[in-house]
Amino acid sequence: MVWRGESLTPPKVVYWRHKNRLLNYDTERGGVSVTEEHGAKTASRLIIEDAVTTDTGNYTCEAPNTQPALVHVFVSQAINVFGSTLNL
Repeated sequence: MVWRGESLTPPKVVYWRHKNRLLNYDTERGGVSVTEEHGAKTASRLIIEDAVTTDTGNYTCEAPNTQPALVHVFVSQAINVFGSTLNL
């Protein structure tokens, strides 16, 4: 998921939330990382490795002095050609 925001003063921090839980510093789940590119426009990428169905839901990205962005993510299960369950 990628968020790009523009403001008069580029934000020094960008927050990602899932179900009102801050993800930037969430080490309990593991596999969640955030990268940021600062400049005239700030870009933030949220990467969720090995997503499972409990990762489904609304994700909000917000930074000071910008409008928050919202994306809904749906994670489902599929069966691969070897017959085992995959989380997609």
